[in-house]
Amino acid sequence: MKYFAIALLSLALGFSANAQSMGASKDSIKGRLPDWQVGMVVTDVIIPALTLDGSFRVVNNHYLGFKLSTPFYQSFNEEDLYNRTNWAFKGGVYHKMFFPLSEQDVLTVRHGVRFGVSELEFDATAWEEYDRFGNTFLEYRDISLSDQPISLGYEALIGWQDNYEYLYFEVYFGLAYEFIQNRSDLLAPEYKGDYYGLDFHGPGYEYDSGIRPVLGLVLGFTDPY
Repeated sequence: MKYFAIALLSLALGFSANAQSMGASKDSIKGRLPDWQVGMVVTDVIIPALTLDGSFRVVNNHYLGFKLSTPFYQSFNEEDLYNRTNWAFKGGVYHKMFFPLSEQDVLTVRHGVRFGVSELEFDATAWEEYDRFGNTFLEYRDISLSDQPISLGYEALIGWQDNYEYLYFEVYFGLAYEFIQNRSDLLAPEYKGDYYGLDFHGPGYEYDSGIRPVLGLVLGFTDPY
């Protein structure tokens, strides 16, 4: 939980410091920045997902944003971990700043916390106990197991946005760090050994903490301004 607390503290301090440092009033930029935006992230192709991204003005050019996602994982390789569709829930809360470049173009900077939980099922062949006539026996057979990885993280992104009267699109990129909270409790590394990594279509990162690249393209609706 210490990583989550540090991330929340960084988010709060960053918002406070930037809000105090901005000299422009809300009225001076109201004609160029919307009060809210809600869109869909359309770059979730490799791992299919429905991802909602939204932000709402708090003060001046500072926004509070959220991201909610429901990825679905499917492996197409018999040697990989998952042989059927699995689900996950991802989310995040971030502080976002808008820097107008022209009447339509805006530079965006965002940073915030991210979190996730997954339900990942897999098959394995292992010794399993069973009871017969009051006695305990072992049998080497196929069994079905599941893991629920829980992740917490922090991300920092920079983007470019093009605004129209009712629509907007934004492309952003950056880095994120994710920490798997319950790595020691997961079963796949024990039962699958070197085969718990996934193919191109699967979420291999669900079992490993680390720094990852982030790339997104958002299309959505914006408050007319």
